[in-house]
Amino acid sequence: MVKPKSRMAESSCFFRIFSPKLHGNELKINPGFVNEYLKKVPDRMVLKCESGGPWPVRVVKTGNDVFLRHGWQEFVQDNSLQENNFLFFTYDGNAELAVQIFEDTGLERDYSAAASETHQEDDASPRVQNLGREARDPKEEINGDREERIRSFLSSCGNDLFEKQMRRHNVANPFTLRIPLEFAEEHLGRNKTVVRLISAKSQKSCKVNYTYNVRNKQCTFVGGWGKFARRNNLKIGNFCIFELVGERTFRVFVF
Repeated sequence: MVKPKSRMAESSCFFRIFSPKLHGNELKINPGFVNEYLKKVPDRMVLKCESGGPWPVRVVKTGNDVFLRHGWQEFVQDNSLQENNFLFFTYDGNAELAVQIFEDTGLERDYSAAASETHQEDDASPRVQNLGREARDPKEEINGDREERIRSFLSSCGNDLFEKQMRRHNVANPFTLRIPLEFAEEHLGRNKTVVRLISAKSQKSCKVNYTYNVRNKQCTFVGGWGKFARRNNLKIGNFCIFELVGERTFRVFVF
């Protein structure tokens, strides 16, 4: 017999339709939710969603209004929130908010489906000699000079690495990157964790969430990957080499 849900389980939630102008730097929590469930407003809360996390955020009370502020911007950037994304927040009563993200189509963002778009890609890293043939669009093709530079780098690099050619879902919503299975299992394991990506060009780094889907054995960079892709101006057809330079730390070369 299924037990009826408690009132807390049924009602401790609120939603927002995201607008970069209104919610890019802060998010106001619904007053009704505050009155009902936040009798004592915490200084901090933690956001979690399917893309990873957690994202700690500062809670600020101004008069009768309560806002998520410091840390909220990182959540927005890491999850590549867009105009009219529907955000559904569920409170667990323990200063944690689970966030579901819905696209403007009305469908919940599905990170596993995005990773599945790459099901025709080999689980092994793509080989350089096949890059020209693998490109799906003439603009993506790797010319001879660039291919030679990639070959030269690969032949001289002594560290473990994997390579990926950027597709649409890697450089635009929902910003995911599938990792070769054998490499991921050997170096990152089967548990969710956080990795550090360092741009070889700028030396700036980003923290990125790594997930392992046990059911379909897909290993994916999700939350934080979008920030790295935008910061490094990644485009469809770019060829990226991820060199393992430390524990869960990669130096990324873009060709």
